[in-house]
Amino acid sequence: MKFGLYRLHEPLTESELASIEKEYGTAIQIVSVYRAWNRCSVQDDLAWLDRLKQLPRDILLTWEPWKIPPDPDRPFDQPDFSLKHIIAGRYDEYIRSFSRELATFPRTIFLRTMHEMNGNWYPW
Repeated sequence: MKFGLYRLHEPLTESELASIEKEYGTAIQIVSVYRAWNRCSVQDDLAWLDRLKQLPRDILLTWEPWKIPPDPDRPFDQPDFSLKHIIAGRYDEYIRSFSRELATFPRTIFLRTMHEMNGNWYPW
């Protein structure tokens, strides 16, 4: 069994992870993070991805096609990120660029895309 840790958007530093491991008395093998597509430019993601690469842990990445922060009253109201537009290829270049970056990771990446498709609270 692997022990994991969830972190919303910003990955923890190695020293923060070590402190948590010491507190719980177990190694953290997986760090779970979320990343919104926002402007759909891989250039916006590079520094963040580099920080993840530095962690000697596997990564569970939830990849969300929307902009953060959304309208708090209508977070799903982002028609540019509808599944219809994603399937039609509007974001193919971004998806390819991001995928190429993930391919350079030195450890396992578990990619979880468009989670919670069963609800109406996301644009997809």
